[in-house]
Amino acid sequence: MPAAQHTFAIAPDTLHSRAAEHFHRRHSLIEIRAAGGELTYTFDKGLSIECLRLPVPESGVVDSIRDVYTFAGYFENSLSAHLGVTFK
Repeated sequence: MPAAQHTFAIAPDTLHSRAAEHFHRRHSLIEIRAAGGELTYTFDKGLSIECLRLPVPESGVVDSIRDVYTFAGYFENSLSAHLGVTFK
């Protein structure tokens, strides 16, 4: 059975609360990727994959979710080093 995948466009200021919702529903953070001026956060639980897509603000500063998903720090550090995105 193939996985169901859903992508939701969100505003940058809602990222932290949306990530916390996924955490409380026991979704795993799979990756954070950047393309075309957007960040995509991918979560899964069982055969369901949900992506949160948000534009990188002109300031280049995005809220960190590492206090919700500790492993997010790995992705955030990599994106910061390679693309100049700052996570606060």
